Amino acid sequence: MRILPRLWLRVATLLCFAAIGSIGGRAQAAPVSEAQLKAALLFNFAKFVEWPTKALPEATTQFQICILGSDALREELGTITRDRTVGGHKLLVREVQDPHLARGCHMLFVSATGKKQRTQILESLRGTGALTVSDVEGFAEQGGMINLVMREGKVQFEINHKAATQEGLVISARLLSLAKFVIE
Repeated sequence: MRILPRLWLRVATLLCFAAIGSIGGRAQAAPVSEAQLKAALLFNFAKFVEWPTKALPEATTQFQICILGSDALREELGTITRDRTVGGHKLLVREVQDPHLARGCHMLFVSATGKKQRTQILESLRGTGALTVSDVEGFAEQGGMINLVMREGKVQFEINHKAATQEGLVISARLLSLAKFVIE
């Protein structure tokens, strides 16, 4: 995936801020909420991952980002992605309440409220090419692909590169280099 240098600089700046910046906000005009920060990360993750052709077979196929258990995040993500595309595909943000309904998702965020269903979710998405992301501790170690973690007031992320590769996903080396921990 080729990204224009100016666009890459903007995206890299946002990812770096997200990886090392504080959610709480220092002397900022408008502090960034946790939901805003996570929404920005999810949108940018979508730009730095390549999906197998079978996952997005046609130009008209919508890129679906699904949220399990967080209305605030779904709303923020809907705002950020409005009228935007990823790889030429229109974005659709939707809520899922049943893991089996997530099979059409290209990316699924599992919030803490979906924690109990984690194993069932990962099992139901196996072989679909969906990128799984969560903020539940231990998610990457248990087979999820990207785990957002809070450490010392900062949002960082861990990547399970092996799980992503097994699903046919290609994570950009640039994104891998920003991860705090990578499982190979």
